[in-house]
Amino acid sequence: MLNLRFTVTTVDTCYVLMAAFAMYTKDYIFAKSCVDDIY
Repeated sequence: MLNLRFTVTTVDTCYVLMAAFAMYTKDYIFAKSCVDDIY
């Protein structure tokens, strides 16, 4: 249960960072690579 919660938090953090990164660079490939890295 704790591990699942950590995974969800990690994904949420990834999306927040991705959104901030995309706002500056418009590079959405970063989002895909970030998600691919987790799964």
